[in-house]
Amino acid sequence: MWSLTFLLGCNPAPDPCTRVGIKVGECAPALSLQQATGGEWTLEDHTGQVILVQFAAAWCGVCQSLATQHQEIVDDYESEGFDKVTVLKGDLHFESVDQAEALEWSTYYNLSHPVLFDEDRSAWKTWKRKTSSVPQQYLVDHKGAIRWRKVGRESEDELREVIETHLSFRD
Repeated sequence: MWSLTFLLGCNPAPDPCTRVGIKVGECAPALSLQQATGGEWTLEDHTGQVILVQFAAAWCGVCQSLATQHQEIVDDYESEGFDKVTVLKGDLHFESVDQAEALEWSTYYNLSHPVLFDEDRSAWKTWKRKTSSVPQQYLVDHKGAIRWRKVGRESEDELREVIETHLSFRD
């Protein structure tokens, strides 16, 4: 027998997360860092939104090329409850990024979304996968669960599809 969900072409809402981790389906770890523009940004303060958390490095060519593309995506979905946060983890010499460097990144790419700097790399140590490659990206749903993750470049269509899917589950 065909399910009503299949017939309507809808995806069922994913199960809520029950444990903290960085795998799809797990509750996102805490994330609280200083913003390039000043003040603290905390993931917990954005419950109810769908957030793309991207760990990037100023020296990373892929990260640089995604900055403008992702800003366009933020512009397209921001009014629907989507935002992105970029966490800069290191500079060209693998030194920690400071506020001035994070502000330079944000300004250079004309970003409206928060750019955070991870001076002691504590967030990176908590969130990183087995590889140190960047970018590392996580889509966190409106209830705080990781619903998608990717190392490296994703297709714009893939990212838009996953964002739209999880925006549709918002209360």
